[in-house]
Amino acid sequence: LGGEPGPLSDVVAANAGAALYVAEVTRSIGEGVERAREVLRSGEAERLLRDYIRFSTVSA
Repeated sequence: LGGEPGPLSDVVAANAGAALYVAEVTRSIGEGVERAREVLRSGEAERLLRDYIRFSTVSA
């Protein structure tokens, strides 16, 4: 999730892209994959995961 390219990042982008398409956020799976890759490259996915972990441990 830190933006490093590779096979794991590709799988995450493919899954996220399909989810974005099914949720009707994007018009195609390919568009969803590109959007997911942008988020992964930016580091935003990792930041959101860290925020979620911090929130869930404080709230528990």
